[in-house]
Amino acid sequence: MRAGRVERLARQFGFVGAFYSVACPNWAYLIERNQPQELMQMVTDFAEDHRDLLQISGVKVLYGCTHYPLIDAMMRLVLGDGIETIDPADAVAHVLQSVLAGQGLLTQAHQPGVHFLQNAVDSVVMPQASYVC
Repeated sequence: MRAGRVERLARQFGFVGAFYSVACPNWAYLIERNQPQELMQMVTDFAEDHRDLLQISGVKVLYGCTHYPLIDAMMRLVLGDGIETIDPADAVAHVLQSVLAGQGLLTQAHQPGVHFLQNAVDSVVMPQASYVC
């Protein structure tokens, strides 16, 4: 994680609360290699290591890596229902759309594309939590 980059972006989108940046080394590596047991242990360790922060009223977890939403179901299982997770992909997509449009590179398709995505990590750990985007 690049120091301060995620916080600066969050502030640009209007976030005004306290911000705690937590590095999660090796998560992306394990996600890419479909290692659900090791991931579950790392997520559990994360929750234990940051218990004080996670108990703050209204706390939210903002994913700072494109890999982390792939284990969202696992995160929600470990963190519980009281903690909101935020996938910044929509915000990133809107910024990219603006940049491409500004450069004249945005395709004007008449029909939207169709994509089928399945999260193999969650389907191994929690088959009922697999989802299609």
